[in-house]
Amino acid sequence: LDPHRAVVVAIGCEVHGGRKGCMLADPAVADPERELFQRLELWVKANNHTGIRWVGHNIAGFDLPMIFKRAVKYGCSALARATFISKPWDTRAADTMLMWPGSKWSKLDDIAEFLGIERPPGWENEGNHGDQVLALWEAGYTEQIGIACMSDVELTTEIARRLRSVGGTW
Repeated sequence: LDPHRAVVVAIGCEVHGGRKGCMLADPAVADPERELFQRLELWVKANNHTGIRWVGHNIAGFDLPMIFKRAVKYGCSALARATFISKPWDTRAADTMLMWPGSKWSKLDDIAEFLGIERPPGWENEGNHGDQVLALWEAGYTEQIGIACMSDVELTTEIARRLRSVGGTW
């Protein structure tokens, strides 16, 4: 995905303590991506007092740079500061792809299968990929996108927990 041309329509997360959620862009507003990032900015402002730690699969190489660029574009300064990771040793981001030794490009599902972690329901149809999300969103499949997004959040969270249980410091 080209970070300058892609459109972000869903952001999933699990807040420390186990609360999970998915923010979806609202197709009924004039600028859905801007509105999504303004809501994310408010969330960061409300939760940053505890220090946000970002956990994801390829989060350092894709998600955080994508979010940072949009935060700058839409004037979301708290979000930009929270997602700007300039050093590989920055402890605010735990990237399960980088933490999995031996392969920089290990797929989330491959790691889960190796560890015996079942993917939660949500992305059942074979061949679905993140680059199809915008077309699904434009076709009105927002509920399915939210379910798929949460499936990724739950799978990534379980892999991160497994890695942390053997000595991860994040």
